[in-house]
Amino acid sequence: MFSAPEMASALAKFLSPILGPRQHRKIAIIGLDDAGGIDLLKRLCGTRIKEKRGGKIGGLVYTGTNSTLNCDFDFVAVEAGGGAPDTYHLWMAAQFQEADGFIWVVDSADTDRFLESELEMGRTRKGRRLRQGQDQAGVNPEAPWLVLVNFKQNPLVQHPRLC
Repeated sequence: MFSAPEMASALAKFLSPILGPRQHRKIAIIGLDDAGGIDLLKRLCGTRIKEKRGGKIGGLVYTGTNSTLNCDFDFVAVEAGGGAPDTYHLWMAAQFQEADGFIWVVDSADTDRFLESELEMGRTRKGRRLRQGQDQAGVNPEAPWLVLVNFKQNPLVQHPRLC
């Protein structure tokens, strides 16, 4: 368990590359379906959430923005995983490929899917080989990552050791 100063230091290390001199940042929120990425997007955004459909492939991506500290943040929330066709994986990766930072959301109650979440995070970071010789490129290896564990069934604020 982190103390308050350790948590602040960890968050500062994560945010410092994002809050650098550039005034416009894109943050990708990624996780398996129903992990809570879209809920996080709704909490972070100061604007109405927009839905973007992936044409014939049927994928959905949610976007929103927030302007704080004289910096504009564009957020994109994507649900990864599943047995989707290659066209979906390529389209989905294009939605977050150029992000400046990543938040990977894990549902703490969905223990059966921890391994799938780990595999999908690796594929997102490093890319993947698709059928018919296509490659889905990985993301910028210099971009910071934050793994957020969503305790939606048992929130931390109700945990007796933290009260």
